[in-house]
Amino acid sequence: MQPNQLRQIGKASLQVTQFGLGGTTLGNIYSAVEEQAALDTIDAAYRAGLRYFDTAPVPTDSVP
Repeated sequence: MQPNQLRQIGKASLQVTQFGLGGTTLGNIYSAVEEQAALDTIDAAYRAGLRYFDTAPVPTDSVP
């Protein structure tokens, strides 16, 4: 797998990288994450070619 290879989403013209970065852990859902560490993670992923960033909210009642 090439993380920065693009994939089409359904029949839409939207394309994203086949590898993405989920933002749940950066939002302190399981443990505290320093803001600068989160920003550095996002920056490193972007510089590595990732263009798919999952920012979907997670309902708090589904968190263990």
